[in-house]
Amino acid sequence: MRGTRYPEPHVSEAYRRSGAWEGRVLAGALDEAAEKWPSRVAVADAHGQLTFAELRGAAAGLAREIADAGTTAGDVVSVQLPNGREALAYVWAALSLGAVVNPIVPIYRGHELSQILDASAPSFVVTPLIHRGCDYRQVYAQLSVSPNTVVRHVELGAGLDTEPEAGLDARSATPSTVGPVGADDIALLLYTSGTTASPKGVLHSHNTLRYEVFSQASVYELTEDDVVFMPSPVTHITGFLWGCLAPVLLGLRVVFQDRWDAEQAWQQIRDHKATFTMVSAPFIRGLSESPSAPSRRLSHIRIVACGGADMSAELIASAQARIGPTYRLYGASECPSVVANWPNGPDRQREVSDGYPFGATMVKVIDDDQIRLPAGTEGEIVWQGPDMFLGYLDADQNAGAFTSDGFGRSGDLGVLDPDGSLRVSGRLKDIINRSGEKFSARDIEEVLLAHPAVIDVAVVASPDAQTGERVCAYVIPAGEGPTLLDLREHLLRRGLALQKVPERLVVVRELPRTPSGKIQKSVLREWEWTPDNATARQSQRVEERTR
Repeated sequence: MRGTRYPEPHVSEAYRRSGAWEGRVLAGALDEAAEKWPSRVAVADAHGQLTFAELRGAAAGLAREIADAGTTAGDVVSVQLPNGREALAYVWAALSLGAVVNPIVPIYRGHELSQILDASAPSFVVTPLIHRGCDYRQVYAQLSVSPNTVVRHVELGAGLDTEPEAGLDARSATPSTVGPVGADDIALLLYTSGTTASPKGVLHSHNTLRYEVFSQASVYELTEDDVVFMPSPVTHITGFLWGCLAPVLLGLRVVFQDRWDAEQAWQQIRDHKATFTMVSAPFIRGLSESPSAPSRRLSHIRIVACGGADMSAELIASAQARIGPTYRLYGASECPSVVANWPNGPDRQREVSDGYPFGATMVKVIDDDQIRLPAGTEGEIVWQGPDMFLGYLDADQNAGAFTSDGFGRSGDLGVLDPDGSLRVSGRLKDIINRSGEKFSARDIEEVLLAHPAVIDVAVVASPDAQTGERVCAYVIPAGEGPTLLDLREHLLRRGLALQKVPERLVVVRELPRTPSGKIQKSVLREWEWTPDNATARQSQRVEERTR
């Protein structure tokens, strides 16, 4: 598959020698799990549960279906399914054939689907029949899908055939189609959520994915006795890793939630005695503020791993008090684990630090000339590790994605402290330049989130005739919400420079987000920099408060 340039050969060889890359493929892992834990529950969702033996039976039958459609090793299988047993079974059916799994966000429609399907050219696509009121037959009927692509629409919750013909397992379902599959071959084609630009097709191999799961399991001390609560979509990297791969590779149970609801989430966490979850800020905030949150932390919750640019120290403290032991981490689709905090780890300030590199991962902070900066100096975060992606499907997009020495460029700003911990401070494109004075929007957001009249906030640059750019705050209010004067006094009391005080306030009922919950700053910037601000005005979702 195109785009597989990274890492450099000498780096790959070092990973093999060290054992970071075991040289094993994912095909066959489900058979091993079913043989080792046949009666152990592998997955539960709103419609029921499956043991590992039942999951293998379901995946074997689906593997036959996919193979009969003409899929062979190396072909792309697109899975546009929500969190649930069907998604897990189809993912492992495709992996058992040596196919490349391409998860697609269920809410995507014609525009996004055309881009993804044209670029990936899948041999097989599976979608819901109907999900959240959408009839996917009508959606796909309007697409120019290749005649070589077979599209299946499945009824969610209708049950899976867990007993294929006697003696049939995922490996023996179609032995002629599995073909030679190597650990360096592509196993996952995952499109980024597109917070700043058009989605990019991220390529991961069997080696990078297996390393990620086992290295994180080691850090968080996960075993087959753990139960993972997973509300993050399996069509994004966190949900795919911990909702689809980890249960089979580690022998643990995953409990899926399809549509986010904090009250239902707490019910599932209690019912299944969940021990681990990995989520982003919106989920943490919902769980912390839910009326269903327990008065004291549940003893069975061992690890709450959380990441995202909008994780504030206050939110981490709230999670610690209301949910369970909470640990920040930082990563992306391209490199799922750049740094992390973990139990018994070196970090004693995990509310403010995003964590430490672990395993074979290396992290640097560089300047515009790609020169490594000393500790305590802000610059761009770059990384290199055994879970780093191999490039983008469109190889032309690799040009700006890596440094000259093969490190992945995050596009994020950060500071490495003298003890080796990383603090993410913002996005390269999230810098406000006011009269030549540059500062990060995230610094302002973290302080504004502590204001009692602010539920959520996103700060972006707004055009200004005199200063070039000024600070604009988009705020979801609590009650009547704050005024500009309120924000000014709050920021100055907290010691921020006058230049960082917002000169424009826009009150909104919601902030534009990606399917995984990330705030789409690109949308807000478009609103601000469109001459008549028509997009924002026509949405009738905003109230401008410029005084």
